[in-house]
Amino acid sequence: MTKHKKALAHLLGINLLFTPCLLNASSREDDSDRLTTIYPGGVGTSGSTGTDEQNLVPNVGIKATKGQVVTGLYYRVQSKLGRYLDMRHDKTKDTHPALSLTESFMNQHPEANDSYQVRLIDQGNGYYRVQSKLGRYLDMRHDRTQDTHPALSLTESFMNQHPEANDSYQVRLIDQGNGYYRVQSKLGRYLDMRHDRTTSTYEALSLTEAFMNQHPEASDSYQVRLIPQNYALKATLLNFIYEDITQFLSGATKQVEEATSVHFTNNGSCHQKMSFYSEKVLENKASWSFNSSEETNFSNNLEVSIEANASGILGSFLVGVGGHAQKNFSWNKHNSFSAEKFEESFSKNTFKYDQKINVPPYSDVKLVATYKKVDLEIPFKADVKFSAVADRINNDGLISPTKLVEADAVKSFLQYEGYKGEIYKVEDHFVYARTSGIITIKNAHDLVFRLNETKL
Repeated sequence: MTKHKKALAHLLGINLLFTPCLLNASSREDDSDRLTTIYPGGVGTSGSTGTDEQNLVPNVGIKATKGQVVTGLYYRVQSKLGRYLDMRHDKTKDTHPALSLTESFMNQHPEANDSYQVRLIDQGNGYYRVQSKLGRYLDMRHDRTQDTHPALSLTESFMNQHPEANDSYQVRLIDQGNGYYRVQSKLGRYLDMRHDRTTSTYEALSLTEAFMNQHPEASDSYQVRLIPQNYALKATLLNFIYEDITQFLSGATKQVEEATSVHFTNNGSCHQKMSFYSEKVLENKASWSFNSSEETNFSNNLEVSIEANASGILGSFLVGVGGHAQKNFSWNKHNSFSAEKFEESFSKNTFKYDQKINVPPYSDVKLVATYKKVDLEIPFKADVKFSAVADRINNDGLISPTKLVEADAVKSFLQYEGYKGEIYKVEDHFVYARTSGIITIKNAHDLVFRLNETKL
C-alpha cells in the first residue's frame, strides 16, 4: 500500500489552458440594403500596440458590479433581450446615434467589431466614461424638453469642445441582480437598448426616469450586462491531496470477467485435434473529473488542454492492486477535452492463445478466457492557481494585446464563466482557489485460458 501512496502523491503541477467561448450567431437576417446608410464612412482600426508594462491602465474591480466588471479591459454591452450596443464610427461625422443591434446582424458585420467593444474610464465617485475601441464616447444626451433622445457616439475632439455637457458623458452602473445593470448618466438619464422585432438595428435611447417608470413592460431593454472580450484563462493545479487511500485499495471492486468462450465438440469414437487461435486486448484506463457541484458552469463553458510535460513535474501514479499489473500512468500528451472529465488509455496488453486442442471421443471441450477487473475511485483535493491574458489599454489609449492581467480581472473572468470553487487568496496577477474531484482507475489484468471437458 505504501508504494501506491507515494506514487499517488506525485500528481503535481498539471497545467490546464483555458480558452474563451465565442459568441455564435443564432440566426441571419438580410440587411444588405441598410449597409450604405449604417456604414457610410466605413470603420477604423484598433490603436497601435503598447509595450510598456508600467504604462498599462490598472485592472480595478468596479464596486457597483461586485468586481464582475473591471477597468482597463474591453466588453460588449448586451441587453437582457439580447441586443448589442454599437458605438457607431463614422469618419465624416463627429456625432452619430448609438445603435441597438441584433446578434445576427452584429455577426454579419465583423468588420465593425471595434465599434461593438467598449471600456469604462474612471471619472471618480463611481462614474465612468464609456469609450469604444475606436475612441468614440457615449453621450447620454439630456434634453429637458424631451423624455427620450437618441444616445450618441461622439469623437473625443467634439466631446472636448463641449465641456458644458460633461455630465452627459459620465455614467454609473446600478445593479439589477444576476449580472445585469442599468446605465444611468450623471444627469439621471437611462440607457434604453431599444428592442424592435421588425428591425435588426435601432437607435439606442437616453430616457428620463419618469418615462422609464411609465413603461415597465420594456424593463429588459433598460438592463444590460458586460461581456468580457479577447481573454484566455490559465490554471495550474497544485498540491494534490488524497485521503488515506488504503481504504479505497482494500475496498476496490474485484471482478472476474469472461473475455471469450469457444466450444469444441467431438461426436465420433476417435480422438480429434483441433487448432485454435485467439487474441485478446485488455485496455487500462484512468480519468479524473472535477466535482460538478463546484464547477458545472465553468466546465461547460471552457476548452481545456493538458500539457503535463511543460509543467516540469509529470503527473503520474501507479495502477494496480495487490501487486498485479503495476503501470505508471502519466498525462504526458497534449489533449483537448472538457474540464468536466478527462480520460486516457495508458496501456494495452495483448494476450494470445495459439495451440491444438485434444478433444476425446463423445466429448465437448469448452475453452474459456477470463481476466480480473478492478475499478477504483479516489477522491482528491487540489489548489488551483489562475492567471489570465487579455487585450489591455495603456495610459496613452493604445492597445496592448494578450497581456497578463491583474488579479481583479482574473476574478471577474472566473465570475463570468460561472466558477464556484473556493477562492482563498489573491496575489498580484494570480487568484488561488481550492477544488476537488475524483480519479477513476479501470484496471484489467491476469488473462487466463482454461479448458473444461464434458462427456456427451
